[in-house]
Amino acid sequence: MDLVCQQLKRLNEVMNAALSAREEGSSKRLVFFVRRSLQQFNLYGEWCESEILIDAYLRTRQKIEHGEVIDNFPGYLSSVSFNIIREHHRSRQRKFAACQKMQKSEANVLNTPESPYLDEKTSDFSNLLWESFESLRPKDQEILILRIVKGYSWSEIGDFMVATDKELRNDLALRSRLRKQGERALERLRKAFSSVT
Repeated sequence: MDLVCQQLKRLNEVMNAALSAREEGSSKRLVFFVRRSLQQFNLYGEWCESEILIDAYLRTRQKIEHGEVIDNFPGYLSSVSFNIIREHHRSRQRKFAACQKMQKSEANVLNTPESPYLDEKTSDFSNLLWESFESLRPKDQEILILRIVKGYSWSEIGDFMVATDKELRNDLALRSRLRKQGERALERLRKAFSSVT
């Protein structure tokens, strides 16, 4: 049996033990570590151990298929799981910061003295912008929504594209391509908006 097959077999054994109802030994410690890390980052209500471990399994499997040799699977999976939890934590912090900015700008808008002229002007501007946005291709719209509205990083957009079966894998080439598509989509939006104003 070649090394990759042996490694994949061992990975499957460790994961089966970790996700089974009767956790014991190193698999029990692995689940406990993931649970404790989720609690440490205040993510325990949002994510559960099995979700993190499955993501860690998929990433580890990919590394093995690309030739990486792993000696200590529980330790390696702990490390990968911890990185995944940190990614989720950073993502939540970014979203929280974006919400804070939106709330501040919303408060500024609400505290602005009322003016029918401003309301009408703002409404016209919004309608023209929305019209311009709707003239874009659906893929351009999706990229702009993910990047600008939801505040996703290019890596997170790549993950979304893979998760929705629009791309095969999230790698550097995909993120670079998505970044270019985003720039072109924004340029098309600018041109569309200029043509209606």
